[in-house]
Amino acid sequence: KGTVDNSSEEAITEATASSEGRDQVQNSKKDGCNEDEILHKGLKIRIRKLDDQFSKEVSTFSWIKLCNNLKLLAVDVRTAVAESKRSNESQNGLTMDLVNSLFLLIQHSLQSGPLKGSKPGYFKRSSPRVNGFVYGKYLPGLFGETIECSDYCFSENQSKAIKSWFKRVQVQCQKKQQSIKRLSK
Repeated sequence: KGTVDNSSEEAITEATASSEGRDQVQNSKKDGCNEDEILHKGLKIRIRKLDDQFSKEVSTFSWIKLCNNLKLLAVDVRTAVAESKRSNESQNGLTMDLVNSLFLLIQHSLQSGPLKGSKPGYFKRSSPRVNGFVYGKYLPGLFGETIECSDYCFSENQSKAIKSWFKRVQVQCQKKQQSIKRLSK
């Protein structure tokens, strides 16, 4: 328990990159928080910052970059969740808060940028490029080809929502392919 792995150190380092993050991590150390709690706080800061960036008006290119950053952040969250499971500690409240924050960030990402103003997972009005990215790279990059959510400890309803978003974008991509085939005949 007394050691911090590289991903923990990177998360803490990234969290301390801003003055807000530095202050929060320093206060956590003063308050006697253990390394897991500091890691969770660092990840929450990163989630909040990325959420703020998704809230801004962004181009499709910038939105794709933010989604790729979210995929990297999700790896760190998944690692923290796995570590929390292994250590069987009473960090469950912290872990669930982190998992819920990540889910809300993923949901927000599907309601921002080129998908702004829509319900999460509503892909009828978005471009084929955006749908292709979400279907081919974004959601599979977060959850694997089979959209497996168990590594994150999402609730059953959250897992169902993620799988339904994937199904919806899959349908839109298939419709686009069918219309292209009809036009080429």
